[in-house]
Amino acid sequence: MKKLITIMMVAALALSSAIAAQCEGKTQTGARCKREAAEGSKYCIGHKDQAKVAAAAKAKKSAAKAKAAAAAEKPVAATEKSAAVAKEKDDGQCWAVTEKGTRCKHKKDGTSDYCKLHAVSKKPSKPQTRCRAMNWNGQQCSRRPEPDSYYCKQHIKGN
Repeated sequence: MKKLITIMMVAALALSSAIAAQCEGKTQTGARCKREAAEGSKYCIGHKDQAKVAAAAKAKKSAAKAKAAAAAEKPVAATEKSAAVAKEKDDGQCWAVTEKGTRCKHKKDGTSDYCKLHAVSKKPSKPQTRCRAMNWNGQQCSRRPEPDSYYCKQHIKGN
C-alpha cells in the first residue's frame, strides 16, 4: 500500500512539473493572457516584449523609491541642523543649511526666517492635467482626471 502511494506521489509531482505556467502578459483589452508561458520565462512568445517593459518599469519604480527615501531623509536632518544653528545665533542670517552642512550666508527675507532662495513658496499648486494611473506598459495614462480626483473615469471604476 505504501509503495502505491509513493508511486502516485511521484507521478503527480512529475505531472505538475510538466505543466507550463500561464503567461503573465496583458492583452490589448487589459486582461491576462491565457496562453502557456515559454520555457524559462513568465511570458509567452507573443508577450515577451512585455517582460522587458515590466523589468524596466520595476527598475524605474525602485529607483524612484530610493530617490524619494533619500530626499525624505535629507530635509529632516537639514531642519534639525538649521534649528540648532538658529537658536545659537539670530543675527538676520538665513536659517537654511547647505548640502555641505554649513549655514546659508544670505540675509533673511523681511518676514521670513529664510532668504529668498530658501523661502517656501505659498503659490497654489497647478491642477493635475493627467490621470495618475499607469497603463499595463508602465506609462502614465493620458486622460484628464475627474474634478476633485487624481484619476480619470476609467481608472476610478477600476476597469
